[in-house]
Amino acid sequence: MTSQVFYGQNIYWGLGPTTASISGVTAIYQSLDHELKNDEWTGRDQRGNVCAYAGYNPYEELTIEYLVSDAQSAAGNAGITYVDRGTKFTFNADGPLTGSWICQSTSQRRTNTDAMKISNKCIRYAGIA
Repeated sequence: MTSQVFYGQNIYWGLGPTTASISGVTAIYQSLDHELKNDEWTGRDQRGNVCAYAGYNPYEELTIEYLVSDAQSAAGNAGITYVDRGTKFTFNADGPLTGSWICQSTSQRRTNTDAMKISNKCIRYAGIA
């Protein structure tokens, strides 16, 4: 058998058909965690029970995890590229993740038993294009 075979319900599996890319970063993408959020306000009555709710300032958070990759380097010596804190960058992917994001933090994970992984935590606001 030379190709994957799947039987059963059609589901969206893993990254599926997603082709993800960050301009200037060479990577093999492992996971994308996308969360839709908003700021909140609640009003309480004399008993402390919430009697009013307001959701405002919608924003999104995205965590991108990838393996460092570089076709130009010798095996095991890939050049490390990542998005630095505070940088506004364009992320390209299938669906709603495509667009401008602001990098909040970047972490690198190195071990003797696995490939180096980089994780970027990003945010975007509706009012910032």
